[in-house]
Amino acid sequence: MREKGRKKKGRTWAEAARTVLEKNPNRPMSHKEILQVIQKEGLKEIRSGTSPLACLNAMLHTNSRGDEGIFYKVPGRMGVYTLKKDVPDGLKDLSEGSEESSDIQSDSPSSESSSSSSSDQSSNKEG
Repeated sequence: MREKGRKKKGRTWAEAARTVLEKNPNRPMSHKEILQVIQKEGLKEIRSGTSPLACLNAMLHTNSRGDEGIFYKVPGRMGVYTLKKDVPDGLKDLSEGSEESSDIQSDSPSSESSSSSSSDQSSNKEG
């Protein structure tokens, strides 16, 4: 019984978030919702002086990257996660492709701005 109490206090952010998402299968949750459940159910001891939301969000982001991660970031929804095991394989493949295409789209405005700045420079040379 003593070990249970110790385990509860010594639980990591990943363990606490996994517990929350396992209790809510097939329901993606925002990092704020996950934190609310962690606090409400006392799943993790939160020390003063820390920023729990920032810690949780950083852990979710890190553990949703690559094949090793246990969490899955829902594409197109900022800060929304579910367990990777709850996501159908076909959806994982589609979302990985959509992330790459969103990166390409985000690069295009910067290339436009660099081309407009180069045209500004050429007009300065003439004047």
